[in-house]
Amino acid sequence: MSVANRQRFLNVSIAGILAGVGFLIGCSKPETTLGPTLYPVTGTLLIDGEPADGATIKFVPVEPSKYSSQADQRRSARVPAATVQSDGSFQASYDAIGDGAPEGVYKLLVFQLVPPPGGGLPIDRFQGRFLDERRPIASITVKSEPNDCGVIRLSSSR
Repeated sequence: MSVANRQRFLNVSIAGILAGVGFLIGCSKPETTLGPTLYPVTGTLLIDGEPADGATIKFVPVEPSKYSSQADQRRSARVPAATVQSDGSFQASYDAIGDGAPEGVYKLLVFQLVPPPGGGLPIDRFQGRFLDERRPIASITVKSEPNDCGVIRLSSSR
């Protein structure tokens, strides 16, 4: 291999390595997030005095979030949610399980999807009784600190 060819090979190799490193750096996960700061939200949900094991709590913001676009707000804007554990406890989740919720005022709604007798698509165990935004099961204000909703007690005959 001549000196000119070796130099050309070396230049092409270095350019390829630099391009690969640039690609990897560009695809890496940023260390900072652009989303909202999240704060822990915990509580307990009981229905007829029993833990609402497996129910889902949806945190519906009273005011639109500055982190979602107007188009998102008209469609299915991202909201915190929680799954109730076997002891009735729950933790709000936004990006990851139990990471919390952004500051703000929320209406809490509840549903629990269960298979209907005989099979088919899951249905809400509570038949939508706790999904009316005009009559939320509770309202909470998430502050920039750990937040405890306490015990929320519901009656299935609501």
